[in-house]
Amino acid sequence: MKLLFTLCALLFIALPAQATPVTKDTANTFYQNCSSQSDPRFSQDTQNLFCACTAVKLMENFTIEDMQATAQQDQAGRNATNKMITKIYAPCIRYPAREYHYQTCIEDPKSGILGNAEKICSCSADQVATHLQDNAEDMLTDILRKNPNVMDPMNALYSDPAFQKLVQSKVMSCVTR
Repeated sequence: MKLLFTLCALLFIALPAQATPVTKDTANTFYQNCSSQSDPRFSQDTQNLFCACTAVKLMENFTIEDMQATAQQDQAGRNATNKMITKIYAPCIRYPAREYHYQTCIEDPKSGILGNAEKICSCSADQVATHLQDNAEDMLTDILRKNPNVMDPMNALYSDPAFQKLVQSKVMSCVTR
């Protein structure tokens, strides 16, 4: 995720400072650059899905000025970065979070003790993703309120005690199914 912030900043820093919406061409360029980055936490398919989602959200919720501001090392830059986290990444974080949750669940020896690990982990990963689809923006806004300098939304989310409690409740609800 840190790479995406840097990539976004570098990609758009040379663009003229106008209050213009992100065009389809700009979003496509963002997608191409985003999908060429690899994050060891996710498969390429998940990375592509996340990048496609964020490219669409860029057109809906960001301006070229916002993109340029993310490169600044001042409050305007931080504000733009936090806007990117809550308005661009939050609606899309369900894709990498689903895969990440599934993988960490499968790798946890406790999952097998609780029952069929594949079934439990798939069920809870789906529930986590559904919860994030509906609540990620509020959750990340709250995390940013506590720590306004977050750079990796996935790490911040999975490090959050409230989110960890939610994840555990999703796992346990799947054990009883």
